[in-house]
Amino acid sequence: MRHAWGFIPAAATLAYLVTLVANTARISIALWLQRMPAELSWLSPAQLHRFEGIFIYFGFLLLLFVVSERMSAEKTAGQFRQSFFPLLVYYTTMLGIPLLNSAYRQGTDFWEHSLAVLLVPFLLLLPLAMFRFYRQ
Repeated sequence: MRHAWGFIPAAATLAYLVTLVANTARISIALWLQRMPAELSWLSPAQLHRFEGIFIYFGFLLLLFVVSERMSAEKTAGQFRQSFFPLLVYYTTMLGIPLLNSAYRQGTDFWEHSLAVLLVPFLLLLPLAMFRFYRQ
């Protein structure tokens, strides 16, 4: 029982450190992208910023999930379903909470954001799913 309680401070510390690294990466990449000539991007600055945020935050969430699954001694069935757990967490946070707060009243801005949040994570999840499929 003591081992189970000792996991909570370790997990909280790890989550804090990963959050710091993710935010540092997001800021650094945003500064780098800001210096990029606008002609090189087919996205508006706001769309590029949104894409970068989704890519960084979901990417770090996915990485943290994969690493924690590798470290876990338990083997669970349904690895394809396991891959979608971080996606569910991300959708709940990025879409569920704003919907509960009536963010949809913002009009097209919210729906454009929602569409990006729904589609961009698949760009990260698809290679992982293909790798797992190929390995099986």
